[in-house]
This record gives sequence, structure tokens and C-alpha cells, in this order.
Amino acid sequence: GLELLPLMAGLLITSMGSGILISRWGRYRIFPIVGTAVMTVGLYLLSLMGVHTGLGASSLYMFVLGIGIGGVMQVLVIAVQNVVPYEDLGVATSGATFFRSIGGSFGTAVFGAIFANELTGNLSHYLSGIQLPPGFNATAGASPAVLAQLPPAVHDGFVHAFSDSLHTVFLFAVPIAAVAFALTWLLQEVPLRQTTTVTNPADTLAPTSIPAARSSLDEINRALSVLVSGQGRTQIYQRLALRAGLDIDVRDCWMLLRLHDHPGGTLEELAGSLHIPSTYLAPLIEHLVEHGMIISDEVSNLDGLEGGSRFQLTDLGESAVQRLVMARREALAELVDDWSPDEHAELARFLTHMAQQLMADPAPVP
Repeated sequence: GLELLPLMAGLLITSMGSGILISRWGRYRIFPIVGTAVMTVGLYLLSLMGVHTGLGASSLYMFVLGIGIGGVMQVLVIAVQNVVPYEDLGVATSGATFFRSIGGSFGTAVFGAIFANELTGNLSHYLSGIQLPPGFNATAGASPAVLAQLPPAVHDGFVHAFSDSLHTVFLFAVPIAAVAFALTWLLQEVPLRQTTTVTNPADTLAPTSIPAARSSLDEINRALSVLVSGQGRTQIYQRLALRAGLDIDVRDCWMLLRLHDHPGGTLEELAGSLHIPSTYLAPLIEHLVEHGMIISDEVSNLDGLEGGSRFQLTDLGESAVQRLVMARREALAELVDDWSPDEHAELARFLTHMAQQLMADPAPVP
């Protein structure tokens, strides 16, 4: 397991690196082409391993193979998600993972059969005429500790048989990787959708990931959640106010939405609900009163509460809130514009619901 770390290191480096570069450049076709080429070279290098190959050399060969594999795995899901219509998004993503899982299982079985067949013949060749220790079954394999206890003649024959068998397996893999390299040239590059830049790492980094049954809406939800989570809230409110055509600052936007979520409350009630000191909220509320977006009614000792003003949005304030929510929805719709939300009622409803949820964030803006 430890000796396979170079392979996994190369895979992770190029998988994550290619994802970053694809997001920045908007181009993905070159990565599987280069990746399969490097993968072919890596498999050929592994076929050169022999009995006396050192750990450093084998680690380097595995690292090269990992670099090649990593350049392919990340891009396959991106390429699939980038071309399918919305209604096929979920099944296409699961299908890509499913076929990779099938390929891994099938490849393991085929190459395992090749190795077992070669090993049987090579053991017969190298151990011919040599007396094996009692209880030792050469075809069952042996750990390094067991090998060290074998007589020199049996040890050498056993190791050479394994080495030659692995050599054959990797040689068989080289032309298959070369075919993959040829097929990658058929991949067409389509302008990148924003949501495909945040593919699920579970679908792209795990060689044996189990396909999950996810709907198209599940995929959209996950992608949009990742995209919006990386946005600074201060910048979001600034852009929303500008998009909505409102002449209010960032904190006014935040306060307006909180009052919409907690209508008819006093300053102390609002502060308690938001877990924010009333001294922070008071100047924000006063500013909105001056803008005519909220009104207050003086009350005293109502329902056992301390006296104070209860705040309510005016028609102007309600209109501003709706414009902010619609601005947020329009911003989300732009991220999935290629899937035509207006043509899919389910997607349109989800965008409206998500916009409302995102605007309900209670944390104060710095």
C-alpha cells in the first residue's frame, strides 16, 4: 500500500490541477489527450520492471502512470455533463461513473486472468526440477517474509516467474492505453458550462467509485451550492442591489431581508432571533426608516415584552425585497442558462426556492 503512494500522488496532482486549469481556461480536450499519452508511457515503463528494479525506479514509473490517469479521470465527467441536456444530466453523470466502475472490474478480471495464466507457465519453467519446501504452494503467492525463508533456488525461480508474468500484463496494457489515446482525439470541445467546473470529487477522483442514483435536480443543487459557497457575501449583496436597481448599501440589503423574515418584531426580539446585539441593528433599522422602507408602531408591555417599536416593511420595502430575491434568482439562472430554466418548470421552481433560501442567511455582513 505504501509503495502505491507515488501512483496516487500523481493521480491526485493532475486530477485536481486539471480541474483548476479547466475552470480557468474553459478548455478540457487537451487533458485526456496528454493524459492517455502519458498513461501509455507509464505502462510501458512498468513493463520494464525486473527482478533487480529498485524502489526508486518503480516509484517513478508509478508516478508517471498516475499523472496520466489523473489527466483523464477528471475530464470524462466534465465532458459528459457539458454536452447533455438538463433532463439527462443525472443519468449521464451516474452513467459515466457506472461505466468506469464496470471498466475497472472488467479490466481487473482480464489482466488478472492474463497474470494467472502466465504465472502458471512461468513457475513451471523456472521451478522445473527444483524440490519445493513442504507445504509451499507457489501458485498461491507468498509474502516477502515467506520468500526470505525459501531456499535460494526456489526464491530466485519464484521471483523471476512473478517478474516475467507482470511484464506480460503491462505489455498487454500498453496497446489498450494507446487505443484510448487514439479515441481521445475524437472528443469534441464544447464551450464550458459554469456548473461543470465544480464536478463532484467522488465522481472524478475515486477510480472505483460506486455510481449513485441522482436526479438532474440533485446535480444542479450540488453544483450551484458549490458555486455560491465560494462567493463573498458582501460582494453578493453589492451585485444584487445593483442588479435590482436599489440605491441602498450592503448592510441595508441584509437588514431589509432580515426584517422581511421577522415581520412585526421589536428591536430586542429581532436581536434575540438573530443572536446579534441590538446596538448593531439599531442604526441599520433607522437608516431603512429614513429610506421609507420600514415603519414602526410604538407599543408598551405587549404580551409581557418590554416596550419598544415594532417594525414592518412598507410597500416600498416589500417591493425592494422581491426585487432582491428576483435578482438572486436571475444570477442563479445565468449559471444554468444552457439548460434553459424557462423550459423546465421543475428547474425554474428550484431556482426560485434556492434564491429565497440563500437570501435567508442570518449572519451579519462585516
